[in-house]
Amino acid sequence: MRMKQIIDLQRIIMNQQLKFIFYTMIVLFVIPYSLLSSDPKQTNNSNIIQTPQPSNTYDQKSIIRRFYKDNDHDGFGDISQFIDAMKQPDGYVNIHRDCNDTDPLINPVSLEQCNQKDDNCNGLIDEGLETFYYRDLDGDGFGNEKISIASCLNPKGYVNNKLDCNDVDPDIHPDGMEICNEKDDDCNGIIDDNSGHWLYRDNDNDGFGSNTEFVQSCQPLMGFVSNKLDCNDYDPLINPDIKERCNSIDDNCNGLIDEGLEIMTFYQDHDNDGFGDQLIRKFHCSTPKGFVYNSLDCNDSDATINPNANEICNHIDDNCNTLIDENAGMIYYKDADGDSFGNAMISIISCDLIPNYVANANDCNDDNNAIHPKAIEICNGLDDDCDNLIDENSGYYFYKDSDNDGFGSNQNSIWGCTQPEGYVSNRMDCNDNNPQIHPNMSECCNHIDDNCNGQIDENTGFSFYKDFDGDQYGNSNIQIISCEQPEGFVYTASDCDDSNQLIHPNAPELCNKMDDNCNMLIDEEVGTTYFKDHDNDGYGDKIKSIISCDRPIGYVENNQDCDDSNIDINPNSKEICNGLDDNCNGMIDENVKQKCYQDYDSDGYGSDKNSLFACVCPSGYVLKNMDCNDLDPNIYPTAFERCNDIDDNCNFQIDESVKTVYYRDMDGDGYGFEKQQIQSCFQPEGWTANKDDCDDHNRLIFPGAIEIKNNIDDNCNGYIDEIMD
Repeated sequence: MRMKQIIDLQRIIMNQQLKFIFYTMIVLFVIPYSLLSSDPKQTNNSNIIQTPQPSNTYDQKSIIRRFYKDNDHDGFGDISQFIDAMKQPDGYVNIHRDCNDTDPLINPVSLEQCNQKDDNCNGLIDEGLETFYYRDLDGDGFGNEKISIASCLNPKGYVNNKLDCNDVDPDIHPDGMEICNEKDDDCNGIIDDNSGHWLYRDNDNDGFGSNTEFVQSCQPLMGFVSNKLDCNDYDPLINPDIKERCNSIDDNCNGLIDEGLEIMTFYQDHDNDGFGDQLIRKFHCSTPKGFVYNSLDCNDSDATINPNANEICNHIDDNCNTLIDENAGMIYYKDADGDSFGNAMISIISCDLIPNYVANANDCNDDNNAIHPKAIEICNGLDDDCDNLIDENSGYYFYKDSDNDGFGSNQNSIWGCTQPEGYVSNRMDCNDNNPQIHPNMSECCNHIDDNCNGQIDENTGFSFYKDFDGDQYGNSNIQIISCEQPEGFVYTASDCDDSNQLIHPNAPELCNKMDDNCNMLIDEEVGTTYFKDHDNDGYGDKIKSIISCDRPIGYVENNQDCDDSNIDINPNSKEICNGLDDNCNGMIDENVKQKCYQDYDSDGYGSDKNSLFACVCPSGYVLKNMDCNDLDPNIYPTAFERCNDIDDNCNFQIDESVKTVYYRDMDGDGYGFEKQQIQSCFQPEGWTANKDDCDDHNRLIFPGAIEIKNNIDDNCNGYIDEIMD
């Protein structure tokens, strides 16, 4: 608020300074100029031109004017003190706007001051300088908004702010200190704020508060106490009055935990196996969580390792007796022949598998790796599978091979461990009377199952391909081998669409977005020639073209553009003056050049006498040709007509609308007669520019003449002998 008042005061001072500068300029320049330029021999009518009088006539009377007394010499006179005279007397001026002619500082151009005076004579006192002041009844420096006056001076008992909320109590104001009195001492709209005692929240109702939540109040509040000594305000068993217990908590809020209680040593049991680590210990009055009373664990990160654990084969001291893998391990047996079966007569105990030993003792011959429980019994006079039986379930079927082709027939077979002569171990011959028929024979086109696979002439002969569409070109995905051409099959497998008779390798390529001739190209070398339209003007570039069934984006069917980089140049463009072939007709700027006229006098208008055609008029030439005098830069169609007996604006009229009306002055008193007038650029002798003479035959009668008692209206004001005794 104070800053705004300072800014308003600065703005008022600046306005007054500007006013002072403005009126000073008037005093220094305007008024002296008007005084210097005034001629007591001239009348108040500025249009009157005094005509020199012949020396052989009677003397002309001087004009009487009114002058006002300037007592304080400030250039402005007192309207109540004046004289009428032909010449300005000393101490008089012709301006009568002074409202106090005894004080040179009071006049129309003075700067208004804060002084209870009308300094600038505008009828207002101290205008623009007033500031609102507010009543300060209690003298505390803060005013009452409801009682104010406007003044340029600070009245006694008033201040320039309106911030007081109680102007009868000097202790209540915006800078007042809030206290517990049920009053708004600091005028902020709140009563007793930030005053009273500090109270602290007691959440657990144990009579002790916490400093995490507090208020300032003049009255006691429920749930609040005057102290902040509670170190845990959510547990009523924790406060300064509680006895310390063994619970790892500061029960009495003295900053110490379990003080004054018996302390024992406990060891960390990290793996929760009931045995502690002797390296990590705590001294406490009760067993802490995660700790035990003993320190017997040799590995507290593994719950399977402790004094109660069983020793197992793991290269670890499992039972913490400083021995590793004692009384643990397995029985392994010697495997001399490496068949994974051991000799029950040779064994050892170990945690680890030893090379050439196995966990079983089932080998019946540890010197022969072909003899073991999983071996296949064969005809060899040995117990191959260690079941105490020799050659059981062994031997083979042998089949008669009558045609000696190496393949026997299942119609003649015998069983034994040894193959008899004329027999073989297979029964795959389908014709044992023909040595050319057996599984190893190649199938040939003879209507016989040569290879004994149950099929005749399969995979022999020629490859044929399915021709669904009957265009004599087959589908490579559907093939059969046959000695004879099946119906609906052909020799050639080059059809790329066997569902369309019109598509095959020998078909003509068409514009249909298909590969008609199966050459893996679509619509190649067919379609329409299109030309690139880079500037998108609808006309293409004859050099850049493609053949396509569909018109690509940016291409057109014509090649008539002569400049495809400029959208304004094409056969449909209008030729303009730019040195370019805009319409692509091979000619430049045809039919578009304009006629330029020489402007010899540089007035913007030329003459028809010298002209040329060009896109842009050269220097010294213009488009307008209406100059009626190209040798005079002041004569052209838009010139102002002047009184000079010349047609200045080329409209074939001379001095139109610029002549002055002059009135006949027959008596030579400088005032003309209204009914006799002429128009002329120059004032003729015997004529004047005013028409106010009421008697043009008497030079003593004219406006401004001294009225005398003669029953005549001497000053032409419509009254006769006025103000005469």
